[in-house]
Amino acid sequence: MKTKSIIIIIATLLIGFAIGFLTNAQITRQRLDTFVSQGSYNFFRYRMIREINPDPQQAEKIEPILEKYARLADENITQSRMQMQELHQKMIDELKPYLTAQQMEWVQNAHQNFRGDAQRRGHRGPPPGRGPRHRNWQ
Repeated sequence: MKTKSIIIIIATLLIGFAIGFLTNAQITRQRLDTFVSQGSYNFFRYRMIREINPDPQQAEKIEPILEKYARLADENITQSRMQMQELHQKMIDELKPYLTAQQMEWVQNAHQNFRGDAQRRGHRGPPPGRGPRHRNWQ
């Protein structure tokens, strides 16, 4: 009887640990995705409109301005990512003569994973002039 109680308690603790671990991972992932999306074309416009909360007349006048700067911000982010990839590749090229094959393999895998994450996220918003345009877009 005592052994059965101990097994039930241990099983309950393990299940609780697993659920807590998975919940924490999901919350962390959600926060990270939100952080990453803040640099996107649509999020820029959405956040400005949400914070300003313009009336319909104001919204009509500020929409072209927000479009312009959302596009510029998106271009800036894209250029920055490309520059980071170029820098990383140059670093790999300079490190190559000094690293062992195993170390070089690790560096190249890390670089591929970095590039793969960016590719999995995909395009960061519609081209300028397209996409949701109404005031309360989410």
